[in-house]
Amino acid sequence: MDFSTQFRRAALYLVAGTRGGPMRLRVMRLILHRPSNAHQVSIALGVDYTTAVHHLEKLLKARWISRDAKRYGELYFSALSPEQVRVLDEFVPPNPLNPG
Repeated sequence: MDFSTQFRRAALYLVAGTRGGPMRLRVMRLILHRPSNAHQVSIALGVDYTTAVHHLEKLLKARWISRDAKRYGELYFSALSPEQVRVLDEFVPPNPLNPG
């Protein structure tokens, strides 16, 4: 199985196979657009801070995002390659503030 197929399968599970998938895609698109901390994510997407943290932790575990250090106010950055971002574009519109 090639890299693209593996990522596509993982993305299908993380996005379509879970209740929180659509929100995780919105979080990911926002992080791709601009590195943000959890507070900024919660404000930009209109969700509770704990909801933003939950989805950021899921994306960290999946290695879709990274952070500089585990401390208050840390910025989250995309860890995806351009090829992986193209796969995500199949699942979600590019505007992170517009859920679709």
